[in-house]
Amino acid sequence: MREFRSDLINELLNEYLIPSKMRVFLTSKEFLSIAREKEKWYGTQYKQEYLSEELIKQYETCEINCELYLPIPNKFIPTDFQLFSKEKNLTRPQIPTKIKLSISGFNHKIKELLNLIIDHMINIKVEVEKFEIIKEKVKQSLQFFRRCVPSAMANSGLTYLTAEYDWNNNELLSCLDDITMHDVESFIARVLKRFYIDSLMYGNLTKNQAIEYMTLVE
Repeated sequence: MREFRSDLINELLNEYLIPSKMRVFLTSKEFLSIAREKEKWYGTQYKQEYLSEELIKQYETCEINCELYLPIPNKFIPTDFQLFSKEKNLTRPQIPTKIKLSISGFNHKIKELLNLIIDHMINIKVEVEKFEIIKEKVKQSLQFFRRCVPSAMANSGLTYLTAEYDWNNNELLSCLDDITMHDVESFIARVLKRFYIDSLMYGNLTKNQAIEYMTLVE
């Protein structure tokens, strides 16, 4: 669509995004005792049932939840699209990288975005509950790798054999359960002290801007 249609938005909100037409997915180990059916490919247990009329009525008449709100305005949306150079046929240099922080887009808000990313990297704060959720997702990803296509497993094995420092999924899994939030915080502090920074900047920016961005990182 290329035009704003408030009537279609209202129709979607009033006719389709309503409790009686919604589908709810709940995923947790707590449901193992009631999940009696099994998915035929991987044998995943699940349970399927219709929402009761009483529950739907409760959703339709509930009060507004103040914890649900629209996100704050995106301050990184650029408004200045001026080009500093109009030279043509500029070649893009290529360099190998090990650890990479890549930021791209319009130059107008790049500095603010870079500053925010660096600040979050240095002053990272993760709640213990969220950390455990992330750790569980990483664990599931490592376990699921055993079911990946052979080509992906071959590539991973080749990297493991040829890289100077690398760990396979079984080695990572054997250590994952013992990792705590304190381990992560202390590791980040040690890593940041040993950083060697090598940057490449190209595009619509001046030499002084590139130096300024590098200063932020250092």
